[in-house]
Amino acid sequence: MEIERVLRPVTWLEQAYAQWKAISPIVKFGAIPLGFLLKKKVFPKSGGLISGLFRWGPTAFSLFKSMR
Repeated sequence: MEIERVLRPVTWLEQAYAQWKAISPIVKFGAIPLGFLLKKKVFPKSGGLISGLFRWGPTAFSLFKSMR
C-alpha cells in the first residue's frame, strides 16, 4: 500500500539503470555530446545557475567579507 507508493521511484531507477548497463559503452560516449547539442537547441541563451555563480560569486563573496 504505502510502501509500494514510496518504492515506485526506486523500482523505476533500478529499471533505468539496468537498461543503461545494457547499452554499449561507445553509444554512451556519443550520448554526452548529443546531450550538449540538444541543450543548446532547447535552451539557446540560458546562462544558468553555475555561470551566474562564476560571474557574481567573487563579487558577492568580497562584499559579504567586507561587511564583517
